[in-house]
Amino acid sequence: MTSGQPKVPDSASETAKVAAAMFEAGDFAAARALARAIIRRREEFTDSDAALAREILHRTTPDSGVIKLGLAVLVAVILVFVWSVWISHH
Repeated sequence: MTSGQPKVPDSASETAKVAAAMFEAGDFAAARALARAIIRRREEFTDSDAALAREILHRTTPDSGVIKLGLAVLVAVILVFVWSVWISHH
């Protein structure tokens, strides 16, 4: 993942500038929503707006490794719980 803030071209639309500002402010949900809107309404925006939107989405997408680790921990907790209940009843 690239560090720093996304580069906002001078020619960026207001929507793209607001998305970048939301990213910089740490409001990643709002930044992602605006970036998705730019991607959905692609014909209304420039290529640089779309590139900025893709960069914001890329930078704010959860790391798949962290998600897999969380799921593995959840499965382990469930297995320990089931094991402890089973042991206590036998």
